[in-house]
Amino acid sequence: MTALLIPLGHEFHLTNAQATSFAFVYGLTYAGVAPFIGVLTAPFSRHRVALSGIGIFIVGSVISASAGSSMVLCISRIVTAIGAVLFTPTASDLAASVEPTRRGQAISYVYLGLGGATLIGIPGAMWLATFYNWRIAFLAFAATAFLAGCLVATMSWPPRDVLGKPGGWSAIFRDRRVISSLSSTLLQATAQYSLYTFASVYLMHIDRFSVATATAALMVFGMAGIVGGISGGFATDRLGSHRILWVSPAILFITHLALLGVRRADEVSLVLAAWGLAAYSFQAPQQTRLINLVPNSRSVVLSFNSTANYCGISAGAALGGLIVDHIGLRTLPLVSATIALVALLSCLPVALERPVASSRPA
Repeated sequence: MTALLIPLGHEFHLTNAQATSFAFVYGLTYAGVAPFIGVLTAPFSRHRVALSGIGIFIVGSVISASAGSSMVLCISRIVTAIGAVLFTPTASDLAASVEPTRRGQAISYVYLGLGGATLIGIPGAMWLATFYNWRIAFLAFAATAFLAGCLVATMSWPPRDVLGKPGGWSAIFRDRRVISSLSSTLLQATAQYSLYTFASVYLMHIDRFSVATATAALMVFGMAGIVGGISGGFATDRLGSHRILWVSPAILFITHLALLGVRRADEVSLVLAAWGLAAYSFQAPQQTRLINLVPNSRSVVLSFNSTANYCGISAGAALGGLIVDHIGLRTLPLVSATIALVALLSCLPVALERPVASSRPA
C-alpha cells in the first residue's frame, strides 16, 4: 500500500498527509480489532479463521481496485484490514504454540512471509502503478491472496490451545514489563513507517533514482528483510530474546541517520539492506519475550502486540505525511532516527535484566 500512496493522492487530488489516511485507517482498524480476535474466533478452528481472513482480504482488495472515490477506498481498506487481522495473529499464535526452544524460529517464519511480501509487493506495486495503473496493483494483491488461500486450504492446522479471555487483560496490564515491551513495539513501528511509507518517494526525489533503480533498491530491502526474519528467530532461540532485542532499533537508528548522507545507488542499497535486516528481526525476540512474561495469556498478549505494531504503523504514516507536506522530505530520516533512538532506549533495560523463562536451551 505504501508504494501506492502518491498515485492515489494524484488520482483523488489529495495532499501527502491526506493520502496517508488510506494507510492510517488500515492500521487503526487492525489495531482496534486485534485485541478481540482471540476471544471472538475461539469457537472456530484456526484453519477456518485463516481462510476467512484471506477471503475477506480478497474482497477488500477487489473493492479497492474498483473504488471511484477516496471514501470508498477508505472503506475497502477497513475491509482488507479485518481480513488481515483474522489471518496474521492466527498464524502467529500457531507459531508460538511450538516448544520454547524452537519458538523464535517458528515466529520468524510468519515474518519471513511478510518479508517476502515486501520483497515482491512494494516494488511490484510501484512498478504496476507507474507503468500501468494503481487499480492493477490492487487486483494483483487479490490474486496473490487467492493463491495463498489455495495453499492454506491444503494445509492441516492443529487445534488451537485455550485462548486468553478478556478477564486476563488486567493481569497483562499490571505487569510493567509488558507495558514497556508494547511501548517498544509502538515506537519501533512508528520509527520505521514514518520513513518507509515514503521510501519510494524519497529515493526518487531526494536521491534522484529512476523508477527502475528505486524498485531494485526496495527489492534489496525486501531480500534483507527475509534474511533478518530468519536470523532474528535463530538468534532468539540461541541467545535469548533479552540479549538481542536492542539490536533492531539500534540498526534502525544508524541506518536512518546514514540515509541523510548517502546518495549513490550502491551506498543507498547497502543502507537499505541493513535497514531491512533490522526491520524484520525485531518481532521474533519481542513476541518470544512477551510470551515468556505472560505464558498463560499468550494469544491475548500477541494480539495487543499486533495492536501496538499497527498503532505505530498508523502513527508513522500520519506523521510522515505531515512532515512531507509541512517541512519536507529531507527531514524524514532525521525524525524517524530520533524515534528509533527512543525505541532503543526503551529496549536497553531488557538487556540488563535476568531472562524470564528464556527460550534459550539449558
